[in-house]
Amino acid sequence: MLAIDYHPLSTIENEGFRTLLKTIAPRFEIPSRRTIARYMNDKYQQLYDMFEREIAQITTLTLACDIWSDISNYGYLWITAHYLHNNKIKSGCLGLLPLEESHTAHYISEILMEEIQSFGINRETVTAIVTDNGANIKKATINCFGASKHIECFAHTVSRIVPDAISATPGIERVITKVRFIVTLTKRNVAVSDELQHLQERDGKTEATLLKFKQDVPARWNSTLIMIERFLELHKYVYPISLKCKFGPVENVTREELDLLRDIVLVSEPVEDVMTECSGDTYFTSSLIIPITNCMTITIRACNPSTEIGQRFQEKLLAESHRRFKDYESRELLAISTILDPRFKKLHFQKPLCAANAVKTINAIIKSAMADENKSQVANDSFWSYHYNLVSNWNQRVSSNSGLTLELEHYLNRPVILRSENPIEYWNKWKVVYSTLHSCALKYLSIVATSVQSERLFSKADTIEAERRSRLTGEKLSILAFLSSVDKEDYWHIS
Repeated sequence: MLAIDYHPLSTIENEGFRTLLKTIAPRFEIPSRRTIARYMNDKYQQLYDMFEREIAQITTLTLACDIWSDISNYGYLWITAHYLHNNKIKSGCLGLLPLEESHTAHYISEILMEEIQSFGINRETVTAIVTDNGANIKKATINCFGASKHIECFAHTVSRIVPDAISATPGIERVITKVRFIVTLTKRNVAVSDELQHLQERDGKTEATLLKFKQDVPARWNSTLIMIERFLELHKYVYPISLKCKFGPVENVTREELDLLRDIVLVSEPVEDVMTECSGDTYFTSSLIIPITNCMTITIRACNPSTEIGQRFQEKLLAESHRRFKDYESRELLAISTILDPRFKKLHFQKPLCAANAVKTINAIIKSAMADENKSQVANDSFWSYHYNLVSNWNQRVSSNSGLTLELEHYLNRPVILRSENPIEYWNKWKVVYSTLHSCALKYLSIVATSVQSERLFSKADTIEAERRSRLTGEKLSILAFLSSVDKEDYWHIS
């Protein structure tokens, strides 16, 4: 209850909670705050020990780092690890570390390396590290792990496309501001809300299907899109409401402006779909980035806006997408993981050379792994060394046409699987056939491409550190943050 639902310890002393428990379980003795705190510490220690054991066993993981400020504006570095365990991508909070100095790249680098080294994690184990686009944390992670391992949070990047395109398209902000003014005015007036309900009931709406205007939230562009969509559904009621309720002069939205609002929704929907995919309950892995950006661009281009401003907005949105995503295919981590995803392979590459370079790199990785495996076998069993050399030569045979190892060529020539299928299950199923390629694929397919999981933990931490719990120490906050980050199956499995 405390870690999962983020209630304060004082909940067990609240009269309503105690009455509820006495009603449903009269014989249950409600533990004290001290006992609950001890239980929580025990649960934390058990889960933390299990987490440490898992981290010690894995050979590859993705880190996600973000800087978070609490309600007192005190800064923390939040580090989460994402890794493959028992064929399932899992995550856990490595640390919620107070930042006691200026948030320079050098200082963040020191804190980051100290924490991961305390878990026995070395640089080679970290396949990728995901951050937002903040200059300090971006530079810090590149200093620690190199530019080739750094991935900008895909969700953060996508979230900037629509706002930047709107700002670059004259005429849109004015219409959105007009809609926002009307929505704000109607939301604050009880008489207006009642009249809106009455008019909908007159038109045959039932209580369950009645709609209300939705206010957008600053810094969340998709909330603006939701506001516009709802306004388009209810716009016919604005004028009659304004006449009856007399809530002041309101500049109504014209027919041309309504058409523009519909164009904004039409052209922005593909981006919203991508954001929804990024924010889903499952992990958004790096192999999805190239396919999803390609699909998004194609869908935006296929839209047919009816207004001139809408067409300009479409052009700006495509330009923003190109500017932000044009180099993705040349990013080695993204290209390799896409090709090793049996749902996509080379289908979505717009630059054949980038796909060819990624395949070449995979081929080199496989050859190196095969050579290392053969050396290990020869060293362990000198009597069979001749046999192992024959096996190695057989396995490393290459196609006379492509120059690829037979494993890789066979994989690339097979048809792609359905998008709904699990790529990790695919590789485990074909492990016997692709014995070397299997390990390489799992390494790259487990790379997480967003820090959305971390941001969810931020919102949990905001709840944990709400006003009613503002007296929590940094240590207690870190414990609660860790407990809220672990897999729920693990949480309930350990008693």
